[in-house]
Order: sequence, then C-alpha cells, then structure tokens
Amino acid sequence: MLAQNTNGDRQIDPAVDKVVGGIVGAAPQGATGQAASSPLGADGTPVLSGAVLRDAGFPVAAQGGKPNSGLLAIQFKAGDKAALHRPTIELIGANSYRYTVDAVSLSSLARLTSYI
Repeated sequence: MLAQNTNGDRQIDPAVDKVVGGIVGAAPQGATGQAASSPLGADGTPVLSGAVLRDAGFPVAAQGGKPNSGLLAIQFKAGDKAALHRPTIELIGANSYRYTVDAVSLSSLARLTSYI
C-alpha cells in the first residue's frame, strides 16, 4: 500500500491518511520472504516521499543536498530465490512503473533501495 501522510505526523492512520496506490510483486514460483517497504532513516522513522536528499555533489542552484520533492524511496527485499523479481508500483488513477531486480545471492536476503 502506498499512503499519503496527510497530516505530516509520519504515522499512517487509515482514519486520516489517504491510500494513493500500491506495490504488486512478481516473484519466481515458490519464492518466499519478498517485501517492499519504506527504508528507515537514522532516527528510525520511515523515509517518506520528498524526504530523500539530492546528492550534495549537485550545485546549490540545482538543490544539491536539499530534499528531492516527489522522490519515493522503496526498500525491496528479494527473499529466498536468486532470480528476477519484477515489482510494479501503481498509483490510483495515474501511472505505474515496473522494474526488474536481479537477485543473485542466496547466502543473505538481497536488498535494494530504489528511487522512483
């Protein structure tokens, strides 16, 4: 589920916040353990859309080091199968984005943070 934190408290509350989309997983047959979530920041709270900082290598005029509005961070856990995973991020009444993760290691759960 993708939710808009409408009151800015960084907590998802179904009575207040708005569902704006979701993530549909496409994993290899028999795969278990895959998941998609917001990564946690240094303070232990979710990194929300627009909170990801633009690389400080960008010039100040290009907002280097400042929050990148509209950028959504997603942490993807591939689970127990080394293979191709194809999650799709869908917004209600809008567009969708599908990407491919090539999980190559079974020794530990593969993790990828994607920015869309």
